[in-house]
Amino acid sequence: SRRFREGLEGERRERKVLEARLERLQGELETAVEARVKGLLLELVGQGPVEELASSVVGPPRAEELLDRADAALRAQRAVDIRCGSRSAIREWLERLREKRREVEAALEDSLRPSRSLLGVAKALDEEMARLDALLQGGKGAAEAAGKEAPPQDRRQMAGDGGPRRRPPAPPREVAPPNGTEGAKDGPMEIANLAAFVARHPGLCSRGILMVDGYNVIKSMAAWRRLEGLSFPRARERFVALLRRRSGDWRGVEVVFDGQGRLGQADELHNLTVVFTSDIGESQRADAYMVERLKLLAREGAGPLFLVTADRELRRRAAPWCGYFVDPRWAALTYLAP
Repeated sequence: SRRFREGLEGERRERKVLEARLERLQGELETAVEARVKGLLLELVGQGPVEELASSVVGPPRAEELLDRADAALRAQRAVDIRCGSRSAIREWLERLREKRREVEAALEDSLRPSRSLLGVAKALDEEMARLDALLQGGKGAAEAAGKEAPPQDRRQMAGDGGPRRRPPAPPREVAPPNGTEGAKDGPMEIANLAAFVARHPGLCSRGILMVDGYNVIKSMAAWRRLEGLSFPRARERFVALLRRRSGDWRGVEVVFDGQGRLGQADELHNLTVVFTSDIGESQRADAYMVERLKLLAREGAGPLFLVTADRELRRRAAPWCGYFVDPRWAALTYLAP
């Protein structure tokens, strides 16, 4: 009604008057406080740069502005962390996944016939841990790129210190060495997760040779060791079949077994080569054969060379010729799982 509108308009006018009076009183209070501070400084110091001292006590407006911006930036970052996660949260999840993976591995070690569901859970746990590890590495690279590599003017702009906003530089991509003997400055590069490495560097692997110490891998991985206990020839056949499926990721895959097998001394299946060495003479043992083979491939420039084995002595002898090491006990749990 009209009376209601008139009453509402009167309240609005009254509120504006009160707000103006409050603003005036705040200004008078700030002036009085500043004058009182200056007077106290004058009494204490006697003479000197009173204006400078007063400003240092009251606090420069620039500092207050930066504190406000910092609080706003922290609130925004907390909102982003709620949506996307944080490094501390990822570390907590990784620790829980690793603990559960140890329980699963203990169950696999104890079981005579592991179920497919338990093997699938082990594989899924490995893949998720690899993904979270990659996220942690990527977040670390982004922080270093934003904080260390950015020019001073870009750092100020990213911190909100005036000027146009710029997106922080993207984290540097992990680039694998181009050939086999440059895996690391102090020796071959140790691959922590072969499945994640193949997914991240498909071009490198498609030019590489994967050398597999057959019996060592079967005896080092719990799942294959259980199958070997049931039927060794059957476990070996399944292992070779798995490598045949994986051979599409590589220029070539060579698996070497000690002794003799019914496939013959050397059997080439697509780009998979299966070698059975006789046990007559040291030069014919699998480890000696692999060292000589890696040496020959390196001299021919065959491409990046990868060696899958847990044998320390074989690793030591192959180190001058090999670019990458894969320990089957953990690094190949997903990629070479039965």
